[in-house]
Amino acid sequence: GTNFTRTNLTEATFKKSLLKSTTFHNANLTRTNFRGAQQLHKANPGNSFLSNFQILDLLINPNGHYSKNLSGINFRGAYLAGANLENTNLRNTDLAEADLTGAFLKDANLCEANCIGTNFTGAYLTGACIDVWNIDHTTKLDNANCQHVYLLSNGSDNTRIWSERRPHSGAFKSGEFARLFEQVFNTVDLIFRDGVDWQSFIKAFDKWHIENEHLELKVQSLENKGDGVVIVRIQASENADKEALHQQFTHMYTEAVQALERRYSNQLEDKSARIKEYREEVKFLRKNNTEINNVIQTMAEKQQKETQRIINITSGNYRENYVTAEGQYAERDIINQGDTGISIEEVITLLSQISSQIQTTPDLPDDLKQASMGYLQTVTVEAKATEPDKEFMGKSLKKMGGLLSEAGKTTKAAADFAKAIKPAMTTIGTWLGIALF
Repeated sequence: GTNFTRTNLTEATFKKSLLKSTTFHNANLTRTNFRGAQQLHKANPGNSFLSNFQILDLLINPNGHYSKNLSGINFRGAYLAGANLENTNLRNTDLAEADLTGAFLKDANLCEANCIGTNFTGAYLTGACIDVWNIDHTTKLDNANCQHVYLLSNGSDNTRIWSERRPHSGAFKSGEFARLFEQVFNTVDLIFRDGVDWQSFIKAFDKWHIENEHLELKVQSLENKGDGVVIVRIQASENADKEALHQQFTHMYTEAVQALERRYSNQLEDKSARIKEYREEVKFLRKNNTEINNVIQTMAEKQQKETQRIINITSGNYRENYVTAEGQYAERDIINQGDTGISIEEVITLLSQISSQIQTTPDLPDDLKQASMGYLQTVTVEAKATEPDKEFMGKSLKKMGGLLSEAGKTTKAAADFAKAIKPAMTTIGTWLGIALF
């Protein structure tokens, strides 16, 4: 019946204690030892991990668990030293600041687990899959007993299809396992499980980067894991709070997505109203005067032919249909003179052609393709808005141009591709009023 509300119980021990009706509301239970505790299930857990009956047995008797599915559970700060977690599914669990000293994690699934500040000292990790687990310099891997691990999971929670064994053959030598992850200690992994809204991502990243300019945030890599899972790995300075950065970006990205959804929802409602009005007008005309409908249709077809342009992506010139003085249709080439008369429809066509050329260009690196397609998708969505944000479109395309220019210094395919689309990019840049290369 003791009340530990808001008490700091960090590393306290309740071994073999009788905890019926004990209150832990808002208590700090970081690495608190509950080994052998009695009637813990009758305590008042508050919002702590003690409220999850799935892990009470593990806290009380850590050696009794085996082959359990504990995916997605909050173990933050839990005392699990020496726990038997062999073959246990811990995918997407929060193990931050947990004590797993000497834990037996043979063949465990640690994919996407949050292991910031987790203590794996002396833990047995041989055969575990650690695809996209989140670690930093506070994660302790000292003296971890690990002969090999898997870096890639191609299956679901219930399907163990693991690959990318490290080392490829044989076993790690002493200290090699810990050194394998030194390069990722200063990165923040942004994981998107249902694909990425690149327009929202870019807006959120720009804001995130400005607010944390002193942390030197840089995109290190982009990985497409399949099934909609995309990982963007961000490099940050050594003193950065990786967990706080991750939470901040997640919040900014969610806000950007919601704002975009509201924007297009309003536009869709407006368009729906206009379509309804148009249909009523057409219905009225068809009911009252068939001849008027024929005239309108003829005028629409004529206007379409007069304004249609086929844009040549390799030359940057236009081929235009026009009506001669004798009333005949003809074609003529118009050399691009850099004027700003290009329409938004032509910009969208250019973006579509650049996108097609990306997908058909051989030897273009996959990561460059994915990043470029992301920028193009974002700009195309913006171009189709009722009032396109030219400044935003320009920033996105300049980033894409910079990416291609940088890649072109080391990759011939990238250099050739950048040269091929330069006329089209120049035309779009003229419409935007900026230089994209």
